[in-house]
Amino acid sequence: MSGVGFLFNNKTINIENVEVVVDGRALLIDVEKNGSKFRIINVYGHTDMKERTALFQTLQPFLCNRRQIVMGGDFNCTPETSASQGASSTVKKDSSTCALENLINDGNLKDVFRSLNPTDPGHTWSNKKTASRIFCLPAKA
Repeated sequence: MSGVGFLFNNKTINIENVEVVVDGRALLIDVEKNGSKFRIINVYGHTDMKERTALFQTLQPFLCNRRQIVMGGDFNCTPETSASQGASSTVKKDSSTCALENLINDGNLKDVFRSLNPTDPGHTWSNKKTASRIFCLPAKA
């Protein structure tokens, strides 16, 4: 079983829309705070490469919006822009990596962590052989 969710204090944020993009895998919420409008997308990438690729492609149209976009979650793959820096092995690029890179680039998103920490690998996953950052937070620049 998988799932994504949000937790907000309704006293400080006005929730305008909630939409399940892919059940258990992607959820978006449109919010307003102090006159600024945001679309926040929470993603849980599938462990299967083909399903993960399809998920990222499904998300594409939801980035076409006038709101500021913040997309975060466990993508279960690493975009080239935040590849396993400092890891002992090279990340293999597959169709899901390409789909995630396209999603980030086409949505004009920037990896917030990488922008603020250009040299820190920021690993969120590791095993005995390698480490990578499969959780990232792309946002509209």
